[in-house]
Order: sequence, then C-alpha cells, then structure tokens
Amino acid sequence: MRKVYPDKKIGGIVWRLLPNHGRFLPKDQAISQMDLDALRNHHDLLCTLYWGSPQGVRPKPTVLQNLVDVENSHKEACHINIRSWLNLVTYQLTANEPLSSLESFVKWLTDLFAQIVRQHQHARTEAEEQVRLAESAEGYVVNRSLLESTITQNQRQVEAILIDLLSSMQMAMNVAPDLTAAKTLLIPDLVSIFNLFSTRSPHTNRVIIYSLEILLLFTVKALPEAQVTASSDNDDSQEYGDWSALISDALPMISSTHEVAGHLERYFQDPLRQLLSNCFGADSPPEDALLTKIIETWVAMGRVQVLEGIRSWAEYVGDYGHDSWASLRDTEQTRKYSSYYLAALVDNDTAVFNEHKQHILKAWAASLVEREMVLKYQHRLTSSLLNADCGDSILANPPFWAVAGRFEITAAEFSERRLSLITNILSNMRKSIEDPEGSDAIHLRANHREILKVMMASMKNNYQELGHGSNVRGAYVDFVHRVVELLQQHTSSICPIDRFFTDSSAFPLPAHDPTYVIGQLMNYGLRLQDHRTPKQLAMFVQSVSERAAVDGQQLYLVNQLSTAMSPNGGRDVLGSSCLRSFLIMVIFPAYVDIALSTAYGWIMAIPILQATRTVFSSIMADVNGANETNVVSIFSMIAGFLGCLRRSIDLLVDHPDYMEQPKTLKTIAAYFAGITAVLPALDYICRISKRHCQADALLNFFDSFALFAAQSLLGQTDIDTPNVDPFKDTGNTTGQHEDVQAFATHELRETLNRNWICHDEIYYVNRGQTRREIIVDIGLFEEEKASALREFERFLNVLGRMTVLGRGTIL
Repeated sequence: MRKVYPDKKIGGIVWRLLPNHGRFLPKDQAISQMDLDALRNHHDLLCTLYWGSPQGVRPKPTVLQNLVDVENSHKEACHINIRSWLNLVTYQLTANEPLSSLESFVKWLTDLFAQIVRQHQHARTEAEEQVRLAESAEGYVVNRSLLESTITQNQRQVEAILIDLLSSMQMAMNVAPDLTAAKTLLIPDLVSIFNLFSTRSPHTNRVIIYSLEILLLFTVKALPEAQVTASSDNDDSQEYGDWSALISDALPMISSTHEVAGHLERYFQDPLRQLLSNCFGADSPPEDALLTKIIETWVAMGRVQVLEGIRSWAEYVGDYGHDSWASLRDTEQTRKYSSYYLAALVDNDTAVFNEHKQHILKAWAASLVEREMVLKYQHRLTSSLLNADCGDSILANPPFWAVAGRFEITAAEFSERRLSLITNILSNMRKSIEDPEGSDAIHLRANHREILKVMMASMKNNYQELGHGSNVRGAYVDFVHRVVELLQQHTSSICPIDRFFTDSSAFPLPAHDPTYVIGQLMNYGLRLQDHRTPKQLAMFVQSVSERAAVDGQQLYLVNQLSTAMSPNGGRDVLGSSCLRSFLIMVIFPAYVDIALSTAYGWIMAIPILQATRTVFSSIMADVNGANETNVVSIFSMIAGFLGCLRRSIDLLVDHPDYMEQPKTLKTIAAYFAGITAVLPALDYICRISKRHCQADALLNFFDSFALFAAQSLLGQTDIDTPNVDPFKDTGNTTGQHEDVQAFATHELRETLNRNWICHDEIYYVNRGQTRREIIVDIGLFEEEKASALREFERFLNVLGRMTVLGRGTIL
C-alpha cells in the first residue's frame, strides 16, 4: 500500500482505523478476560498501525499511553500497556530513523516511572491515613502487623508492575544499536527507585536490583572492550588489514564515551553513592544479591569515569573522600563485603592494584585473619590478586593452583588453606628483605611492617569484639595463637609482636607455649646461615631451658622443642629440618656433656633428651631412600648424637659407683629411651645404604653397657665389662660448628657454676639478689633403678629384633 498510495492517503486510512473509544479497567474491581482481550487487541492494533505507517502519519505514542491510567488501572492492564511500549521501542531502535523519534517513548517511560513510584509510595501513606481516620472515628486500634501486612501486599502488586517496566527497559537497552541510543533510554528517573530501599521492607530489594542491572548493563556497554567487540562484530565483512573504518570511528566512539561518563556523573553518581551508603550503613544487613549488585554497578561506573579522566581510582580506594569504601559506616556487611569490593576493583582494572598496592595488601592482610563466621569473599579477593600477576614477591608460590592460567579459589579451599596462605605470605616477606640491599630493603621492610601492624590490629579488634566464654572465642583464640607463632617465626625481625598477644592479662596465652618458644626457635632455624644466629640460638635454648626448670615448665619445653623440630607440624619443612639437625648435632651435645659430669646438668638435660626421643620416634617418616643426600644427613645426625651419648656414658664405665645416685639412673634411663626410639630408623638406613659397619661400634658399646649396668644394679658379682673398643667419632661438629658447640658448652658450664647451688638435695638458682628453688621430678633410688632397668630391657629387646643391627640379646 505504501508503494501505491501517498503518505497522506495512508494517513487517512490509519485515522479511520483508530478505535474511537477508551477502556478503563479500575484496579479495585474484578476484571473479565473479555475486557482484557479487548484491551490487548486495542493495543495490538495501534502497534500494528504504528509499525506499518509512514513516519509522518503514524499514531502518536501518547494515544497508546493514554489507554491506561497506571495509577488507577488494574495491574494486568498496566502489563499490556508496558508490553506495547516495549514492542514499539524495539521497532524504533531497529528502524533506520533519527534518534529524535525516541523522544516520545522516553517521555512515556518517564511518566510510567513517575506514576508507578508514586503509586508505591501512596500504598503506605493511603493505608496509614485510612487507619488513622478509622481509629479517630470509630475509636478502635488497628493491629500494626495487620497494617504492615496490608501495605506490603499492596506494594508488592505495584512492584510487579515496576519489575515488568524495568525488564522491558532492559530488553530495549539490549536492542539499542549504539551507546547514544542506550543513553537516551537511561532516564534519570531510574534513580527514584533507589529511594524505595528500606530495611523494614526487604521486598523492595528485587526492584532495586532490577534497576541496578539496567545501570550496570549501560555502564558495561560504555566500556572500551564492549565497544571494540561490537565494532568487530559489525565489521566482519571488511578485508583483513583495512583499518580505515576503525580510524574513522575512533573519535565518535571516544566522544560518545565521554558524554556517557558525564551523563553518569551528572545523574547517577550521587544517588548511587547514597544507596551504597544506605545499604552498607544499615543496622540490619540487606540481602546478598542487593549488596553484590550495587558493588558491581558502583565499580563499573567508577571505571568508566576513571577511563574518561573524570575521577581517579584514589577516590575509590583511599582512606579519604566521600567515594571511598573507608567513608562507609563500619557495619557487619561493610566488613564482610570489603573483600568483594576490592576484588571487583582489581577484576575491572588491574591498574588499581599496581597504583594502590600497599593499601589493597593491607586490607587483604586484615581480611585474612577475620573470624571464621565473617569469612565470605576473601577467596575471591585472593583469586583476583593472584590473577593480577603483578610480580609482587608477597604473592609468590601460593598454596593454590591455577586452571588454564587463572586462579578460581573456592570458599572451602580458602578456609582449609588459610593458615598455609598466611605462612606463605609471611615467609615471602622474610625472603624478600634478605635479597635486596640499600634503599630497596628499607622500603620493603617499611611496607611489610605496615601490613603486619594492620594484621595484628585486626586480630586484636576481632578478639575484643567476641563475647567472653564463647566457643567461637575459643576457636578464634587458637587461630590467633597459630598466626602469632608464624609471625614470631618469620617476621619478628621486621615488626615486633604486639604486646597485647604476649600479655596474659589482656589475651589468653597458649597453655602449651605461653611465650611462643616454638615460633622463636623456628625463626632461628630459618636464619642459621647468618653467622650470628648459631650462638644466639645456643643462648636462647639455654635461657628457655633454665626458665623452664625454674618455673616448673619442663614438660612444656619438651613439647616446644619437639614441635619446632618436627617437619610435619604444619610449618616450614626445610626450616624445621635444618633446625632439627643443628640442635641435635651442635646444641644438644652440650647438655649431654654436662648431664653426668656436673651436679646440676642433668636437670637441664632431661627435657632435651626427652624432646630428642620424641623426634627420633618419628624420624623414619623423613628418610627418603631414593635421596642419598637425605640418607647421609639423617644418618650423620643420628650417629653424631649417639656418639655424644657414648662419650658421656664412658664416665660411668670408669666410675660405676655413680649409678648409686637416683639422678644418674634417671639420666641413663633417658639416654637409652632415646637410643631405643631411633633404632628402627637406624636399622632401615643401614639396610638400604650398607652403613651398618659405622653403627656397629656404637651399638656394641650400648649393648654391652646395658648388660653391665643391669647386672650392677641387680647386684650380680660376675659382671661383664662393657665393650670399650675405640670407635670412629661420627659427630659432625666440624669446621664452622665446632666453635658453636664449644661456646654452648662453655656458657652452660659457666651458668651452672655461677648461679646454681644445691643444699641438702634441694636445688636453687640465684637471679640477682633473689634465690629460686627448683622443683625436680625425681624418685627414690629404687624407683629410678626400676625405671632404668625397664629402659635397658626395652633397648635390648628392640635391638635383638632389628634386621641388620640385631645382636640376638633379648631379655
């Protein structure tokens, strides 16, 4: 018809086809399907006429708009009217016509928003006014819960219409051919929906989420990668290498994006900031879907403005400014979603991490030590930082793996490996300051110190927020103990531990290690390459050993020493192994040397021997038969310590009357308990490495001495003399460690001679002007004799069952 008749004639036909009656379907009356079908046919006819008519003679959109009074019509009628708006806008966006033709539809959309939002507000005010009039006129009180239920029901009906409108708007924006058309549809009245937020009315959250999705959709369209993708999709027909289209489109694209950024800044920045503040400042946390959506929208809109130079990331990341996260009220949801916010920033633009690395790392460190129940999006922030791949040494070698080059850490994985991650971070800090020199080391140390202070302050605040006596508090205290131990182990030289965590009046100290000896020992183990550390370690072991003896805490010292030397304790395996070898081969021999040769040395030596026994009991697990270096190292350590025991026992061969003293018997029992514990591992090493010849001389002596000592204690007259054939000393205190062992032995003897005294079998230690009594755990002669005989029997029985080292002497 358009090809046959002129536009004017077609316009006359269209005019004659227009229905000349209106239909009103009030919301407070029942609606029949016939009336609804008639209204739908009316809308469909007008839409068809608009689609088929020339541009100049089309029915005006106001004709369709006026068919339904949204504020007073039934919701089904409103849905039909909104669907017609969507149909016509979709056609208009796909038609090759000027954008000015959208103006009437934008006005229609604006009017719809205003009417529906006003209707939503009136749902409360009208109901409250009716209740007020009823109460004043009839004198009875309306139940508040009934009133709220009625208001909620009425508002939900309005929200259904509003969601329909928002969905239609979103579909239309998806159809928009370019950014300018999308900007035309993004009306400023959209932000009026943000005012519906209320923690008392959570049902409004769904409407707000829909509005945020529209704003987010538009913002994403404005990002450069979205425009490049759209451009490449439209230019697939161009020949390869033809850049003319891209060059010609570059300036309009930039100009359009800058206008969009200005549009967002002018109409949406402040309302969205206010919504962000309201949601995260609320006393009652809104639902997760709303909080995550508003963060995504806020960050995406921020990126558009940063790219166009309107704002900078410092305004979003820094500690100051009304756009920063720090400006929000400190609530439960603000703390929980801080990690999500930072992750969204880094995911949107890795330049944020590069420019504000220190701030983000401090926030990340604080989030890592949150209580278990507060953990929410730390796994996402960790993934984002690792994916940023900035080359920062702190992030090296994480306890997670990447899939296809990207980290996708789950919440369960993060919870399971949180302590491993913290260990890795602290270890990386320690290693990073060992290599650089000069200003780099000073700068790194200062940055690390800031991060560590934030981490400790976060743990302190988290603990103080917990209620007394709760199970949650106990679990978190255990976690803090582990972290403080790791801090002591790796970073005590960078930043001292906050005194709060070492003050028993403020914070409950770990019962098994109140002074964090394990962490300090591990710290020394990691620094043994420093020429000053070995002697410092020797003095530290002496200090804690003496303090444990004076305070009656030697049982705890045994656990502390054995744990620090255990590579399977969840700590640094290499550091534990080095520490174990150094203590057993260099430091502990000094205590064995004085155990029998001095009057007080046995008191200091007993916990050392018990800790060594614990380590030897599990050392089999560390033997790697396929690694010759590993086998040689462990064998040297065992043989060296056994040689040290052999030299100490020689004194009893020359002076067997010493075994009439309970302290000597207690010490010898501890010797043989350690020897028995290491026999299975030693037998295995000799079996796989053919080293039994080197161990034979030592075991021959211990075998013969056990029989000699047992016969002496049992009062037998025909006593076999111990095998005292010369043996090759397999100790390892050669070269650089000889002076350390000599130093440790000398200092130990000097301390015992200067400060320790014994009077009437009661031991004392002098400290300045005070004298402290030492409570020793020792039985009577008969008790210690029985204990020593049991250890001799165990040793001979275990040795007799060994495959390679067996002597066949079984009691």
